[in-house]
Amino acid sequence: MSANIHTTIQKQARDDSGDEWSGLGQLDPVAMAAAGAVVGALFLVILTAGLLLQEPSPGQGVGANLRVLGSYLPGYEVSWLGTCISAFYGSAAGMVAGFVIAFLWNVFHLLIIRWLLLQRLISRI
Repeated sequence: MSANIHTTIQKQARDDSGDEWSGLGQLDPVAMAAAGAVVGALFLVILTAGLLLQEPSPGQGVGANLRVLGSYLPGYEVSWLGTCISAFYGSAAGMVAGFVIAFLWNVFHLLIIRWLLLQRLISRI
C-alpha cells in the first residue's frame, strides 16, 4: 500500500513540475548548424555545377543570374573554382541559419511550455 502512495506522490510531483514536457520538441542547435552547413554547401555547389554543365544560350554567358552572387560573396564566380568557393559560403550561411532556427525554436518552445503550465496552474485555482 505504501508503494502505491509513494508512486502517486511522485507522479503528482512530476505532473506539477512540467518535467514531462521539458524535452518535447527541442532541437539541438549544434546539430542543426551542422545540417544547415551541409545543405547550404550542397545547394550552392549543385546550382553552380549545374550551370557549368549546361550549354549556354547563344549570346548569353553561363549563369548570368547566378553571377550576381559575386557582388555579395567575394571571390565567387560561375566556374569550377567558384564551385569550391560557393561550398564555403553555402556552409557558412547554412550553419548560421540552422543555429538561429534551432535557437528560436527552443525559445518559443520554452515560452509555450511555460504558458501551458501557467494555464494549468490557473485552472486549478
